[in-house]
Amino acid sequence: MKKALAIALCVLAVCFASCNKEKPNQQFVGNYHGNVTANLTIAALGQTMDMPTDMEMTMNITAGAKDDEIVAVCTIQEETRTLNGIVSGNDVDFDPLIINENVEGSQINITIDLNGTLAGTVLNVNGTITGSGTIIYDDFPTPIPVTLTGTASGALNKLVAE
Repeated sequence: MKKALAIALCVLAVCFASCNKEKPNQQFVGNYHGNVTANLTIAALGQTMDMPTDMEMTMNITAGAKDDEIVAVCTIQEETRTLNGIVSGNDVDFDPLIINENVEGSQINITIDLNGTLAGTVLNVNGTITGSGTIIYDDFPTPIPVTLTGTASGALNKLVAE
């Protein structure tokens, strides 16, 4: 009888432990806020221009359809985009963000490849930025081809409910 009871308690303990196991994406769920720095290099007409930019960023992360997926709604300078990510341990790899902008005849296509690492309540993000397109400039009769390269990095703090 004691042996059967011990086995039943072991089975119950294993079931209880497996039921309470946190899904990999749960540690990322929450609202984050911080600053991101983009270091861009813009090349046109044989010239380059470095353009470091600091931006405020918020990110609202929810669990995705699978245990290792997350969905992040990111807002940078009043522009909101949605990123899907795959979680592995404390790391997340976001799908590339493709931005195609057409402003007053200028056309720029940008790809941002972003990933992050969660350290406690801080999500450290970093990535690469690439792009190309054409810009319209007043004194030039034709659009000017441009390329963009750069990096992005920053720390986003998880906000705690008050």
